[in-house]
Amino acid sequence: MRQQSPGIATIQLLAAREFATLFKKVCSSTLEDAEEQRRLIEDVVKESVVIEWPRTFPGVFPDQAESELDFAPLIHRARNVVKCRTSHPTMRVKICAISESNEMMCPQVAETFYRASLVKLSGDTSDCKLRQIAGKMILTQREGIAATKSAEQSGAVVSAEGKLLCSQSSSHSQIMLFANKLSEPMVRTTTLKYENGVLCATFPEIGVTLNSMVDRRTLSTRYAIQVEVHINIDNRIIVTHTLVSHPFLIAITNDQTEPLLQSIFWHRLLNCDQQESSDYFPDKSQLDWGTLRQALRAFIKAQVPTARFLSDCELRHIQTMLLLPRILKCGSTNELQLLEINMFGTIERQERDLHEEMKRLRNRLLATSVLDTFLIER
Repeated sequence: MRQQSPGIATIQLLAAREFATLFKKVCSSTLEDAEEQRRLIEDVVKESVVIEWPRTFPGVFPDQAESELDFAPLIHRARNVVKCRTSHPTMRVKICAISESNEMMCPQVAETFYRASLVKLSGDTSDCKLRQIAGKMILTQREGIAATKSAEQSGAVVSAEGKLLCSQSSSHSQIMLFANKLSEPMVRTTTLKYENGVLCATFPEIGVTLNSMVDRRTLSTRYAIQVEVHINIDNRIIVTHTLVSHPFLIAITNDQTEPLLQSIFWHRLLNCDQQESSDYFPDKSQLDWGTLRQALRAFIKAQVPTARFLSDCELRHIQTMLLLPRILKCGSTNELQLLEINMFGTIERQERDLHEEMKRLRNRLLATSVLDTFLIER
């Protein structure tokens, strides 16, 4: 299951143009205080750094054969080996303020350095220095794809500590500041990379592995990719920025994926934290049908963009599957009458026989949607 965003080629490209224009204005403005201008440049560059999880899908838009969407994963699967048959998420770090078209009109980027780590998130830790390293990162290799091909294209490597590294420099730069300063001798420096005219670094087919055996058994621990970005602008402005990706969970085995999805799905719909137990928050154990119906309608399309939304008829079948057990548990017509009022707000013609009454309610579920306010228990 993934967190879906609109097409990268539309919204984020517009944002990149805005940041590039702002960067150009700040660089060309004449301020009396040079230090203030330097701080403005740093702030614009920092605010423009974003993390994307690009995936390409066919047939999303009628006028495009393929579309690239930002699909942040909700669940990573832990790996202990590099070579694999399945695909893994690709992460891209963009510096939207630095565009290829502004290269000659603005101070030029001499060098960039990216370092990504797997960290454990906790609610009381916002300082990046206090985030705990949770495991190691892996650049997986798909069977049938040459290992050197992806490495040459992205320039990404894995350090001995399990961090992803990417070093880039302009063709005119003679000094490599960051690799030595950050004590990362394994990094391999490539030329500056641009995606749709925006400076970026790509880490393809990312895998993760956990250090702690306790964390491997805990399904509720949240993780993220922490990315350190270092930028040398014109050998006189050094920008350092740290950001984290969307939070995600890690499944060790395929058997863990289903309970993880159920936990994420329910807590997201309730708009509450996974740590909030229903024992302490009784109102968090139930969800109104109107919210659940909208989520079910888009559930498949959220994972497969080329799919369609569920129809009303299909949703009524799902509501019947969910609520028919409640009908069958009723031991009298009075219980059925109370349940029908709660579900629909009205009572239709009743049958004297209990089993016939159950059939009537089943048929009504198949034909009519229950009230949006009707509460569903997990």
